[in-house]
Amino acid sequence: MNKHPILAYITTGLLLIITIIIALFVGASGFSMSTGLHALVTGHPATVLNTMLTIRLPRIVAALISGALLSVAGAFFSISPP
Repeated sequence: MNKHPILAYITTGLLLIITIIIALFVGASGFSMSTGLHALVTGHPATVLNTMLTIRLPRIVAALISGALLSVAGAFFSISPP
């Protein structure tokens, strides 16, 4: 049994944030992290910003929602009937 659940939650949360950041900057149309951060702050180059906000971010959000729904479905299946 895990004696430190808060540490496990913090570690899992940090790994989720790191994964989201990596997924936002890595893809078929490769650009560096500095270019992506510059596009988020200033809006230039617009192609990088458009790629991040209209293609990658919705896919990340969809993956988070579907993962959450799958975990809820798994929790329902683990409940035994009375």
